[in-house]
Amino acid sequence: MPGTLIVSPHLDDALLSASQVAMSASSAVVATLFAGPPPAEVELSEWDLLTGATSSIERYHERLAEDLRANEVVGARAVHLSFPEDQFREGLPDAAGCTAELAALLSEADTVWIPAGVGGHPDHLLARDLALAALPDDARPAVGFYGDFPYITSYGWPSWATGKPSPAYLDAAAWLDVELQKIGLGEDCLTRELVTLTDAERRLKSETVAEYRSQLAGLRLDDAWIGTRPDALHYEVRWTPTAEALSRLVRQSRERLLGREQN
Repeated sequence: MPGTLIVSPHLDDALLSASQVAMSASSAVVATLFAGPPPAEVELSEWDLLTGATSSIERYHERLAEDLRANEVVGARAVHLSFPEDQFREGLPDAAGCTAELAALLSEADTVWIPAGVGGHPDHLLARDLALAALPDDARPAVGFYGDFPYITSYGWPSWATGKPSPAYLDAAAWLDVELQKIGLGEDCLTRELVTLTDAERRLKSETVAEYRSQLAGLRLDDAWIGTRPDALHYEVRWTPTAEALSRLVRQSRERLLGREQN
C-alpha cells in the first residue's frame, strides 16, 4: 500500500526535522541517502573526532543502530542507501545510482518529504536535488519540503512560530526568508505549514532524538543545550510548492546534477 517517504541526507536528519510526519503517517519509510560506510583508509574523520569516536567505522555502525532504534520509536521503516556522506567521499556520489534507488522508493509512495536545505549543508542540498530529479514526470506523489533542524533554529524559532515578538537586534524570521531565497525556495511559491507538536508528540520526539546519542553534543542538542531552549522541540516547519514551482525545481535539479557530472 502506498505510504509516506521521508528523504534524509544523513542518519538523523529526517527524524530531527520531520518526526511528526513519521509518527502521524500510517506507513512511513525514512530513506537515508548518505548512509554508506567510510572507506577503509579513513581511520577517524574530523566530525567523528569531535564527537568522541575512536574509529570512524565503529562509529558508523553505532549510528546505523541508533537510526534503527529511532525509527522504531516513531513506527517508521528505515532504509539505508549505500552512498557515503561528504566527510567520507571525494567529489560527488553516483547520481544515476542515487536517483535510480530513490525512483524505486518513490514508486511506492503517495507522499514524499524532502529536505529544504536550510543552512546550506552540501549534502542536504544534494539530497534535495537527487530526490527532485528522481520524481517521475507523471503520476508524481505529493511533494513537500521539511525545515532542516537544528539549522532552521540557528537564531531561534521565528516569531510567527512562537507568537512572541522577536528579541531586540535579532530577527530569525527575516533570516529564514533570506535563507530560503538563497537556497532557491522563495516563499512566494511555497505554502508554509507550522506544526506545533502536542505534549504526546513532544515526548515521543524527545525519545526519538535521544536515540541519536552519539551526535547530540556535536549538534548542540544534548540535555545541556536543550535545557536552555525549552521550545526547541515544540515545532516543525514544512512547505508545499505550487505545481508550477515544483516543475521548475525538478528541472533545475536535473540541470544541476547533469552539470556536476559533466564537470
